[in-house]
Amino acid sequence: MSCTLIISSPTSQTYYHADAQPNLLWQVRGVKRLWVYPAGDPTLVAPELMENIFASFADEEVPFQKSWDARAECIDLHPDEVICWPHNAPHRVVNIEGLNVSLSTIHETDETDRRKLIYCANRFFRNKTPLPFRSVREDGLGAYLKRQAFRTVRRAGLVHTPPRRVYLSDLRIDASAPLGWRKLAEGPVLTEFSRKDFRLSRDASGAVNVLPRTADA
Repeated sequence: MSCTLIISSPTSQTYYHADAQPNLLWQVRGVKRLWVYPAGDPTLVAPELMENIFASFADEEVPFQKSWDARAECIDLHPDEVICWPHNAPHRVVNIEGLNVSLSTIHETDETDRRKLIYCANRFFRNKTPLPFRSVREDGLGAYLKRQAFRTVRRAGLVHTPPRRVYLSDLRIDASAPLGWRKLAEGPVLTEFSRKDFRLSRDASGAVNVLPRTADA
């Protein structure tokens, strides 16, 4: 499990998107309104786009039509409440009251890992072979063989992984500061999302450079 603290303004919104990982949203302060749309509907999120999200070739934001709200469940989330939704169900969020503080927790399981492998295998083998590879069935012999084949080519280094995005920040939360945050005197630092894959160095002029983190770095 991993956890992200989210602090957002009273009018902030999170656009329509589909997460690769299953998560829960815990509300600490303020009120959010969520629209959760049916999971697994190819008219709401194209399977090819979901494949790209699983394979890290696309961000989680996906095309949206306002008319889809008629198919969504709308929920207001208040402090001390938590919400979850079906894995990969598209959703969007709008803050409707006050400064919002939330926790987003990710809960990956063997089942969610199998789903990721199925989508990534479809994407890889459809691009590399003339076979269709579109079934998203997660059980049975065919799904097992597909997952094992993808694991094999991935271990062989044949699966291209796109470079991860670098996240930097020069701010830190500080409850004693007038605005609740302060500027980092030492300059920008890598956020938690980026520390696994990158490191910072400074050149002779003091400029900050982002470098990929190698196994021995």
